[in-house]
Amino acid sequence: MKLVFLGPPGAGKGTLAAKAVELLQIPHISTGAIFRTAIANKTPLGLKVKEIIDAGRLVDDETTIALVRERLAEPDAQKGYILDGFPRTIAQAEALEGFSKIDRVVNFDIPDAAVIERLSGRRVRRRPLRSPAGSDGARGRPPRSRGPPPGGGAGAAPPA
Repeated sequence: MKLVFLGPPGAGKGTLAAKAVELLQIPHISTGAIFRTAIANKTPLGLKVKEIIDAGRLVDDETTIALVRERLAEPDAQKGYILDGFPRTIAQAEALEGFSKIDRVVNFDIPDAAVIERLSGRRVRRRPLRSPAGSDGARGRPPRSRGPPPGGGAGAAPPA
């Protein structure tokens, strides 16, 4: 089955794709992963993408389409795939229609407020995440119970 997942970041595309990959035994293909792989492998298109990204520009349709076309030609994508992050433009959609027949498109439609809340919890850190004292993460919730309170309390094991 050839699927396209559309929707904003934080809508749950990747989460659902991970479950669908297990069920359908097809690859989850994101443009971000395609870009990173091409850059790491130093392919001609990967070097072009690196130059574009390093200059702070968006990767153009022509380059993105060429990379996606290459990826969909790989053996693991022959029986199907889940595309995530492609197509993003009319030109990309028209190109995809020319080199692959899509079975289904799933549009993840969630309120903007939910996207903002979800993305606010995604933080890129160079060191391990440390929650502020007295909280359990980015949303500042009280910590979850991780056993009996210090010094005993309800449900605590009797002292030895």
